[in-house]
Formats: sequence, C-alpha cells, structure tokens
Amino acid sequence: DMSYLCNNNFILVNCSKQLQEKRILNRGLNKYQIKRRIESQFSFPQKRKIIEEKIEKDKQGKLWVLDNSDNNNNSKIKSTVKYILNYFGIS
Repeated sequence: DMSYLCNNNFILVNCSKQLQEKRILNRGLNKYQIKRRIESQFSFPQKRKIIEEKIEKDKQGKLWVLDNSDNNNNSKIKSTVKYILNYFGIS
C-alpha cells in the first residue's frame, strides 16, 4: 500500500472497455494479450471501492473521478486538474 505517498488523494480515470482495448491494441499486443492484460487488472468499480474504503478507514483524502470513455476530454481534464489545484491552494 503506497497511498501514504499521495495522502489518500486520488484521481481515478475510467474509460470504456472498447477504448481500453483499442489503446492496448495500438501498442502492438494481440487479442489474447489484450484479454489477459485487462483480466489481470482491477475493474473500475473494484478500484473505486478500494480507494473509498481507504479514505474512509483513514478518515482523510479525496477521490476525483474522471470519465475518459470518449477519448476526447481535453476540456474535462483541464477543468478537473484546475479544480484539484485550486482545492490544494495551488494556482
């Protein structure tokens, strides 16, 4: 557990399975390798649950969720980063 490095502050990015497969395919993996890689990872709901439980247990931290399923969220990403920087008093 390395959550102490970020003081339980997390940005969790979600994307559709189709987009995830497409991105991995662009890295040169075949369908079998892609399937194995995706199956070896925690799902988005599992990641979210683990993070939320950690924040609750430690009674500190924050979770920001960014949905990048449409792969064209530059404005969403920028606004989320700006919000987070403001949250921490960083301009």
